[in-house]
Amino acid sequence: MFASIRATQRNRLTNSLFTSTFAVCFILVGANSLVPCPIDSVHGNDSVIDERLKRHQKEADKQ
Repeated sequence: MFASIRATQRNRLTNSLFTSTFAVCFILVGANSLVPCPIDSVHGNDSVIDERLKRHQKEADKQ
């Protein structure tokens, strides 16, 4: 693949590849900070699940 290009062109191509990869990484991390996660925050909250379990156990104890 790189046999037909000169060393300076190969160097420029490699630098462009690393630079663009580095830039994409920063953009993705920045976008993750700016755009909220689409998953509901309740799913990651263990206290809500604990409250549901306690409520379910209370209902089961009443019956």
